[in-house]
Amino acid sequence: MLSGLSHLHEMGICHRDLKPENVLCDPNAFTAKLCDLGSAKPLPKHNQAIDFIKTSKQGKKKLVILPEFDRKGSVFYISTRHYRAPELILGNKYYGTEVDLWAMGCVIAELFAHVHDLKDAANKIHPTKRYLLFCARDNPDLLSKIFHTLGVPTEEELKIMNP
Repeated sequence: MLSGLSHLHEMGICHRDLKPENVLCDPNAFTAKLCDLGSAKPLPKHNQAIDFIKTSKQGKKKLVILPEFDRKGSVFYISTRHYRAPELILGNKYYGTEVDLWAMGCVIAELFAHVHDLKDAANKIHPTKRYLLFCARDNPDLLSKIFHTLGVPTEEELKIMNP
């Protein structure tokens, strides 16, 4: 999964809808492939789109969008809710491929977390049950669950997520 994502990102493509349903697995061949590129879009890496510029003698930093990416940005209401990165929830139109890393992290965490709860008496993973790391009814609820699990970001981290 990570190799496929790395390949997409090396080509400058952001998947923008990673979730378990978009990972095809062949247990016999021990392979996993990313699918459903319908939401994919060429995007810069975050650090290529945003530059930090000092604005004061005290060393305070201001986030500035570099001119080559300061067109119209990208739609921020994208990605399946349970896998939506915080910067998308906050309405950032200038996100990068990091939104895929967030989603992939959620997928991997779900793969390992509570997997024992999904096993049946024969110690096989139940095929119809699913564990969601961040099960939320809407964006505010999702953000609340993320903050509850990972902690509230600092003011500087919030500025990075939503410049």
